[in-house]
Amino acid sequence: MPVIIDGIQVQLFSECDTNAPFPVADESPRRAHPKIDMIFPELFFPSNRTYLALGEAKIREVVKVHHELVRHSKIGHLYPQEESAFIAATRKIEDFFVQMLGGKDLYTSVQGHPKLRDRHFPFEVTETGRDIWLMSFRKALKQCAVRS
Repeated sequence: MPVIIDGIQVQLFSECDTNAPFPVADESPRRAHPKIDMIFPELFFPSNRTYLALGEAKIREVVKVHHELVRHSKIGHLYPQEESAFIAATRKIEDFFVQMLGGKDLYTSVQGHPKLRDRHFPFEVTETGRDIWLMSFRKALKQCAVRS
């Protein structure tokens, strides 16, 4: 089934015929259909119930604790090492979480659209890194006495 994005037919990498011969170069440029790495599934954003239950101060506390835990983990190199840069980056993420969970428009009013894929794409996210990030988040929730 063809996939059309912005009026252009694209091909999934999984549909590529890896057994087909590679086109021979000649005097004319060669052209292939654009290919995409994935189709993004439907995405659900959280309701404001977390914000209403915790409030802005508690959300900021959880983000600060989480970032400190990650900073001192095996994936700490992903975060700024210089203290003032780390504090500034953490503050941006606090603003993002507050807004995402139902608070004031703190992030997008200053930073614009989050563009999460673009911001995270330069970094390799391994299964181990994912597990450390999630484990640190669970630990931050526990340290900040957030109940599920």
